[in-house]
Amino acid sequence: MDSREATSGTPESNVPDDGADPSSVQREKLTFVAKADWVPTDPSQLRLVRGDTVQLLKATDGNASGGAQWWWVERIGTAKDVDDDTLLHDRGYIPSSYMRRSDETTDDRWQNDEYFGEYSYVKIHREMLADIPRTEAYRSAIDFAKSSGYLAGKVVLDIGCGTGILSMFAARAGARRVYAVEASDFADVTTKIIEDNGLSDVISVIHAEMESAQLPEQVDMIVSEWMGTLLIFEFMIESVIHARDSWLAPNGVVWPSSADLFFVPVRAEAEYQKKVGCWNSQYGFDMSRVVSLAQQEFLSRPKYNYDLCADDVMAEPATVFSVQMDTVTVDDLEDISAHVTFTIQRDCEIHGFGSWFTVNFDSLPGFPGGTKLDTGPNAPQTHWKQDLLMFDEPIVVSVGDVLDGEVQLKRNAEKRRHLRVSLDFVLRRGDVVIGKVKKNFPLWQ
Repeated sequence: MDSREATSGTPESNVPDDGADPSSVQREKLTFVAKADWVPTDPSQLRLVRGDTVQLLKATDGNASGGAQWWWVERIGTAKDVDDDTLLHDRGYIPSSYMRRSDETTDDRWQNDEYFGEYSYVKIHREMLADIPRTEAYRSAIDFAKSSGYLAGKVVLDIGCGTGILSMFAARAGARRVYAVEASDFADVTTKIIEDNGLSDVISVIHAEMESAQLPEQVDMIVSEWMGTLLIFEFMIESVIHARDSWLAPNGVVWPSSADLFFVPVRAEAEYQKKVGCWNSQYGFDMSRVVSLAQQEFLSRPKYNYDLCADDVMAEPATVFSVQMDTVTVDDLEDISAHVTFTIQRDCEIHGFGSWFTVNFDSLPGFPGGTKLDTGPNAPQTHWKQDLLMFDEPIVVSVGDVLDGEVQLKRNAEKRRHLRVSLDFVLRRGDVVIGKVKKNFPLWQ
């Protein structure tokens, strides 16, 4: 979601000549409702509050069913001293991803059919098992629990068990009972895998969403691989919190036990040229008019699974969110904000922020030691790789420049697996402000 302050967000024309008469033509146009608050980053944009109703005047691209990135709309409201059906003349651009049809049902706030449906296919399970650093981190932690004697006779809950690999690690490590909860239809395959490996007497596969699963007893340990893009996207972490509050015995353990999300300014010259810079000239012809369209199409959302080179990191990473799994609440996830400061370490151009996370399997009660899974550019590559949030244009920086500002991750109030990332930064050289960055990124609504 681009902003004009971040060099170009809403379309070039600012105010289209739609010719709509609010007393006649507009009443026939499609009506939409805001799914979440939207704060403008450009004078041509319209501020939205969740529940606001608007009518679509013009889509910049695609169609009224959601294909457009930006829509030119008029808010529907009632003026104090006029008839109830009078429309307020309040127009501006809004991001289409923040809107739903006024006649659209909103019962499936979690989009579970779509989410769990993806885990019914072999492809995603192959990808996770092929991620050796990820799988080995879990195996190493569970093996430590075995060698310390902690797991002997304990009950383990595996949330989102997939193929059952973590459950089988736990069973092999001496757990008395393992409850493997899987919401997707892959649970039927998992049951057979457990049988094939002779572990049915220890592992019980439960085909259900965690929130509705019923266990016959409390558990001593919860293990889950819940992390997503920017650590929390898809918000599987909420299922872990629910299980912790419902089923974890006193002094029980949640693994991973903690996590940290990092941001850092980065260089991404090749990516920028491939997607945007290349449009300045093609085969000797000026195609620079396409640049703003390319910025909107390619740079308005985070690029996940980005392979960030450690040499392209231009400052010390900063932590924007830390979570302790024994105490975090759902409310803690609704609106995450952090003020961070970066001191540039090289003369270069920066193209945006890189991001990654680490999770820790901290020491068990009475047993020192722990394991860390690091998804950063200096660690062995995982299937998450890194994330890239790109500015609309590169920013020239020098050694010692300071990039100071706010990172916000705000959860979508309607589509609960989605969030919005907002950046609001000032670049200083000494006491002089030499640049600003203000931009919003939907992930994905």
